[in-house]
Amino acid sequence: MRVGPTLDRLLKEYPDDVRIVYKQHPLSMHRQAPLAAQAVLAAHAQGKYFEMHEKLFQNIRTLSRQKMIQVAGEIGLDIDRFQKDLDSQEIKAIVARETREAVAVGATGTPASFINGRYLSGAQPYKAFKTLVDEELKWAAEGNRPEFTIGKNVSEVRAKSTARRRGPDPAKVYNIPPGAAAFAGPKNAKVTILHYLDYQ
Repeated sequence: MRVGPTLDRLLKEYPDDVRIVYKQHPLSMHRQAPLAAQAVLAAHAQGKYFEMHEKLFQNIRTLSRQKMIQVAGEIGLDIDRFQKDLDSQEIKAIVARETREAVAVGATGTPASFINGRYLSGAQPYKAFKTLVDEELKWAAEGNRPEFTIGKNVSEVRAKSTARRRGPDPAKVYNIPPGAAAFAGPKNAKVTILHYLDYQ
């Protein structure tokens, strides 16, 4: 995960102010990505989302079902429960719902991040994330955050100069609920980054 070190750094440098919510968006071109997304959610059901998350990125080239079960054992999961959850319709429905959320606003690729609803496409450098986080914290401290237009999807009218750009309009905010997704950082952080990812 190329953006992983950036997210880790944000959590370290803003321990009281940034929360990162991890959502699944397995891309259809990646054959093992849906099962990997189900695996992290099955681990999340046992309180070990981040342990599975890290292991899957370490084993990105060998994301077979057997490897995921092996990893589940390595991180101390109840294997029978893990396999049941891995194949459950409930977990599959969560993955499908989170993917629909991303696609509905035009975030068809990964990674895709929404910083207090403001879109940041791809594995941007740390500075790009920090700029938006610092803006949000400044506005929060001063109580003067601009009123952004609420975006719904990319079919909305956009300026001709940006018509060729793909993905959500960064001049808008997108109201996407964090739901029960795994997160790092304080729940009441001033800045929430919704981060959609794919494990391949």
